[in-house]
Amino acid sequence: MDDFVVIIVSVTFTSALWGVILKLFGQGYLDKLNRDWKTKQEREIIELKSSLKKEEEISANLLKLYKSSSDEIQKKRISAASELWDIAMEAQKTASHLSFYDILLDSEYKNPKNQVLIKKISKLLMPEMEYYKHLEPLTIKEKKLRLFVSDETWKIFHVYTGFITRLLFDIYTNVRDNKEIPNWKDNENTKKFLNLAFCDDDLEKIYQMPIGAYGVIFSYLEERMIIEMNKLFSGEYVIRDQKELLKRINDEEPNQILTLNDLSDRHAFQLKKRNF
Repeated sequence: MDDFVVIIVSVTFTSALWGVILKLFGQGYLDKLNRDWKTKQEREIIELKSSLKKEEEISANLLKLYKSSSDEIQKKRISAASELWDIAMEAQKTASHLSFYDILLDSEYKNPKNQVLIKKISKLLMPEMEYYKHLEPLTIKEKKLRLFVSDETWKIFHVYTGFITRLLFDIYTNVRDNKEIPNWKDNENTKKFLNLAFCDDDLEKIYQMPIGAYGVIFSYLEERMIIEMNKLFSGEYVIRDQKELLKRINDEEPNQILTLNDLSDRHAFQLKKRNF
């Protein structure tokens, strides 16, 4: 009986001892796991902060690079728009003697007396070959400026100067062939050309004007050019492009972008064709 009690006491003591040992070791193991987890969390937080800092630096560098580039381009855009306007005014000056288009009614062009007057006025124009020589350097200059102006500015400028060239070409041709100078509205191809800058309804209303349509076309195109050029001067296009770039940077994985070209060369980030 005494032996049995001793055994029971011994077993109980041993169990209690193992319980204490396991508890101590278990607690130590849990503490170790907790320390490891905290260390891992701290490391991940440091890495995340580093990643965010790197992301901010990359974004800041990209924007700094883009801003520096766009500031320089903006200067060239302003200069190009100003030069393009000068060319447009030079073209208008060349056609200054075509004012009879603005004072004759549509029904008066074929009047013989008016035809005599029109041909006399036409002699005041720059001689044909001299005009083409004058046009050549301006055309080359226009193409150089094309890079720095918007599609809409270029389109309106092209229609403005092209309309003048078409009118002069028609007059030179008819004078050379000793034919009457027709109403410019009679040339269907000229109307199609103007359609590049005018919607059908507006152009139709202008063509229905019995007098003054010639001047209205130039006033309208000049106003459109001024509006578009003011967008260049104000930096509207630069701001829009910067917003677009910033959005792309934020949407992209920063650690995959090292330079501006890394971003812009990607197919998904190619600048889309703008519909003006």
